[in-house]
Amino acid sequence: AAAPSPALSQASTGTATFAALTNQSGTVRVEGNLQLGIHSLGGGGARGMLTVNGGTVTVTGNLGTANATAQSTVTLNGGVLEVAGVTHSGSATRREIFYNGGTLRALRGNLAFLPIAANAVALSNLIQNGGAIFDTQGHTISIGTPLLADGGSTGGLTKLGAGTLIITNAGANNY
Repeated sequence: AAAPSPALSQASTGTATFAALTNQSGTVRVEGNLQLGIHSLGGGGARGMLTVNGGTVTVTGNLGTANATAQSTVTLNGGVLEVAGVTHSGSATRREIFYNGGTLRALRGNLAFLPIAANAVALSNLIQNGGAIFDTQGHTISIGTPLLADGGSTGGLTKLGAGTLIITNAGANNY
């Protein structure tokens, strides 16, 4: 039997929330922001996961990574994740994006596309063997968080699109 299609709910704030979403093919579109790993009221850490294995996931606003005591993991194994930017706030316990051949595409120019965290728990950009692919789509975007090899990974960085990719934290990168 075929796996059921993912269901997303959109709150009145214009932010969709969910615990886990895996896209194998086809298209998932979120109008507005998508928040992964929102702090639970009971004090325990929530976990939000987004895995793109194929197809396209479009978030017309920002992809928000975990806040408070929550955790978030984004895995790009294939396909495309389109976002206006990636945000993070609060003191989450873990925020990770694994790049393994999937494409992270900018929907607009953003000099804080992947910004440095304002707190002690930074976003980890971990490049696996499939590599990190950024599509500027004609826009200027900036990456402030380090791009790091995941373990013994040999993956590299590929830039697509006619725009400009600015890496502002170049000394900390090790992919």
